[in-house]
Parts: sequence; C-alpha cells; structure tokens
Amino acid sequence: ALARSIERGTIKHLAARRGSGTAFVIDRAGDDVVVAVTREGVEVLPQAAEASHPAWSASGRLAWSAGSSIAVRDPVTGEIDELPVPVPGGSMFAPVFLSDRRIAAVVSAPLNDQVPEGERLGDLWATDVAGTRWRRLTHFRAGGDRWVTIRTPIARAGGIDFVRVSAKASSTEEPDFELWRYEHGAARRVRRLGGERYLAGRLDGQLVWNRPVPMHGKHLLQVEQGGAMRTI
Repeated sequence: ALARSIERGTIKHLAARRGSGTAFVIDRAGDDVVVAVTREGVEVLPQAAEASHPAWSASGRLAWSAGSSIAVRDPVTGEIDELPVPVPGGSMFAPVFLSDRRIAAVVSAPLNDQVPEGERLGDLWATDVAGTRWRRLTHFRAGGDRWVTIRTPIARAGGIDFVRVSAKASSTEEPDFELWRYEHGAARRVRRLGGERYLAGRLDGQLVWNRPVPMHGKHLLQVEQGGAMRTI
C-alpha cells in the first residue's frame, strides 16, 4: 500500500522525533496519505482530503492538519480524534505539541468578500488533546488590505517560536518576515528577518532555518552560529 501511494504522489512535510518515529505526507492529486514509521512498523493512514504538517509528542502521539481540523492519533489504541477549528469557517495548520497533552496550531480566519482567497489573518491557538477548550494565544490584527499570518511554529522550553509574515495586498513590496516568540502568556517580536525564511527546527540548541533562494531555484537549510548563518 505504501509503495502504491508513493508512486501516485510526492512526499512532503516530514516530521521526526527520537523515540517516537518518523511521519510524512504523501501529496496526491486526490486524497492525501499520512505515513507513520515507528518501532512497531509502518502505518499508512488514508485521508479524506488534503493533509499537512505532521507533528509528534514525546509519548508518540501524532498530529496533523486536515484543513478544518487537527487529527490526533493515540499511540496505544491507534484511534484518531478530530479537533475542530475553533473559528467557524476557518482553517487550521501547523500543529505543535507544547506537552504530551497540550497542542497548539495556527488558525486562519475565514475568507470574506474582500479576501476571497489566500489568508488575511492567522493566530496561534492552543487546547488539550481532547479539544475541549481552545484558547487564543496571539491577537494579531488585519484591516483594509493588510494581512498578517504565522508560519512554522516550533515548541521551545516554555513557549513557541514562529515566523510572522505581513504585508499589504496592494503593495508590490515583499512581505515582512519576523521571528516572534510566545512565552509567559504573551507574544513578542524577537527580530526582523532579512527576507523570506522559515523555521525548520533546532540543532544543538540553535535555530535551523529553511531559506528559499529563488534565483537558483532551491532551498537552503541554515543554522545560526555566533550571529552568522552556516548552510547545512
């Protein structure tokens, strides 16, 4: 089943965690497939629509985005719970485990007549793995033709690092990319970024960045060391 799925699609959104496993999405023309590789073996999880951004907890829970919900698979029973989006008509992506039983994700506001496609506002929300009560963590604002959203949240001790992207839809300028941090109940900007880049994780305690290089049609994985960027 895995071989057939790979032949019909493209692997994307890889997530690996020591002691938990490796997971990835097979992007297909129709419904996607989530694949979980653990010490117990390989499990192929067909989806009813598009899937993205798998993430592991320390105990082996696996979460991923199903568009209008976050799916969470129990490592013991194999059962999958669906956590519905807390904003009617909105969408969710990029789940991240804050602890074994607490999860955060980016919630994108629903589209309207002024913004019929794309994103106009994204915020971080959090809940327990049962999805019983969502709480909004960030409170960004979008108005007129200005849009604000979040990309690549990663958990850190006591909080979340993420990239905030903002721009005016009417502008020909590149969007602004900034590193932000949520901790102690508030979000703050850490610094502006020199162009488009996204968080890819940590290596020996240092942030790892995924930086597109359009001129050469490729992406670079770079780690910060002593204020300089080193390509991996």
